[in-house]
Parts: sequence; C-alpha cells; structure tokens
Amino acid sequence: MTKPDSVQEPDPEFNTRCVQLLTDWDTQRIHVHELLRRFAVLAQEAAASGQPANQGRVEHILGYIHHYLGNYDTSNEHYEKARRFYHRANNRHRLAAIYLNQGENYRLCSDWQRALELYRISIDIVEDIGDLPTLSYALTNKGLTLIQLNLLSDARASLQRAYDLSLQWHGKVYFDTVEEAHSIRTEVMLGLAEIALKEKAFAEAFEAACEALTNADAADEPRSRGLAYRMLGNVLTYFAASNVTGIPTDPDSSYELSLAAFRQMEAQGEIGLTLSAYAHSLAARGEKQRAIYLYRQALVIFTRLGMTYDAARVADAQMKIL
Repeated sequence: MTKPDSVQEPDPEFNTRCVQLLTDWDTQRIHVHELLRRFAVLAQEAAASGQPANQGRVEHILGYIHHYLGNYDTSNEHYEKARRFYHRANNRHRLAAIYLNQGENYRLCSDWQRALELYRISIDIVEDIGDLPTLSYALTNKGLTLIQLNLLSDARASLQRAYDLSLQWHGKVYFDTVEEAHSIRTEVMLGLAEIALKEKAFAEAFEAACEALTNADAADEPRSRGLAYRMLGNVLTYFAASNVTGIPTDPDSSYELSLAAFRQMEAQGEIGLTLSAYAHSLAARGEKQRAIYLYRQALVIFTRLGMTYDAARVADAQMKIL
C-alpha cells in the first residue's frame, strides 16, 4: 500500500502498453474504436490492480483521446477521474498535467477565465516541484488564451517565457525528449504568429509561422503539423510569400495539409477550426460560395461538439457574406 507521503507512478510495463496504443493510433495502425476498446480492457486491469497511479493513467489517456476527438465534456469527465486517482497516488506532477489538460478543454470551448484559472493551478504546482516541461506547456496555453482576450503584451511575455524554458529541459526529469521540446516551440511560435497577425505585422507573422512549421516537422507528429499549416494558411491569406522553398506559398494548400493532418488523428474539433479558418480566408479573398460551404461544414462540427462560441462566430461570419 502506498504511504501517504510517497509518490506513486504508473507501473513501467503498464505505462509502456498505454503509450504504445497511443502511438499505434497516431500512426494509423488502429482505428479509434479499437483504441477505446483496448483502453476499456486496460481500465479493468488497472482497477483490479488497485493501484491509483495505473487507474489515473488510463483515465488521463482516455481524457486525451476524447479531447482530440472533440468530445470535451467526456474528456473532462475522464480527467476528473484521473485527478482523483493521482491525488490518491500523491503524484503532483501528473495532477498538474490534468489541470493543464482540463484548461485546454475549456480554452477550446472559449471559457477563457476558467481556462486561465486551471492553468494558474497547474503553474503553481509545477513551479514548486521544478517540472519545466509542464510549466512550458502551461505558460504556452496561458499565452494563447490571453491572445483571445486581446491582452497581447501579457500573452507575448508568457509565450516567450515558455520558449526560454523549453531550451532548459535537458536532464530536468519527466518528459525530456527532443520531439516534445519541438512540439512546445511549435505552439509558442504559432502564438507569436497570431499576435503579429493581430498587429498586422504580416512579414513577422510569416517568419513565426515558418519557424512553427520547422519545429512541427522536427516534432514529427500530426497535431503540430496541422496547427502549423493552419497558421501558415492564415498568414498567407494576407502575405504574399516569395523566395521560399519547401513550404506552401498559397493558403489553399496550407489549409488542405492542415486538414489532412487532423483527419489522420480524427481530431474533430481541430478539423472544425481549420474549416472555419479556411472559410475566413476564402471570404477575405472574395470566394464567397466556397466560404459558405466550409462555414456550414464547420458549423455542423461545432454544434455537435458543443463549441458554442465558435458556432456563433461561424454563423455570424456566414450571415455577413450571404
């Protein structure tokens, strides 16, 4: 039995099987339905073991899967179960990750203040225990949320701190991988690109978007690529790129590559956001009929997933060009 003051981690062999299943899904070796079936089996095994860290690990990953499927309420239900198990395991590092993940769900549902509250809890924990990777993620997501509130100076400061911390990960325990460092730098640069777009500094936005794509390629996972290509499409809507090689120079190609990446992992919420961004781009370029078609597709997804803010935003944008 775990002592009250001891930290319990998932069994290494059990955790390896969990991670391998996620890898198989990321690389399209198994369909999501089979993935969920196998995790249901692992959940039964974890319950039988009586080890809260194993039970928390399964619920944590189920929350992650449903997050990317766009099932945010279901995701939060699993995260809440994981939070209780990790609390029993006295595992503050994994508790901080749960608060961070829940914050991301609320951010994507446009509940900015709730998201910021959860990021603050996560940041307080990881600053205390010295978990630089999770701190980097929390500061990045905080910065992305502050952008939505148009607090651009605060957002830039949070993103810059996250980037600086990502350069210090080596030997700092937990998720010390080169690929994951590139993943966080991808999101930082995406945030800086978005700030530059809001400030109409289009050349600066293009430079940041290109750096995001470089890091996404190094991270070698579809989510980072999908986010980077979407931002590149947003930038190329307003900026004519020249003298560049190896990347798309038109928004249509960028959005199609973003959609392909998100469809690979069946990330419905991100597909909806890319369709919405693509439609905004088409409307800005005067292609109203194509824009209306994509707005309708995005609206169906947002309505089904309960992404009410994005659904209202898309419905309003569509009405303006009808």
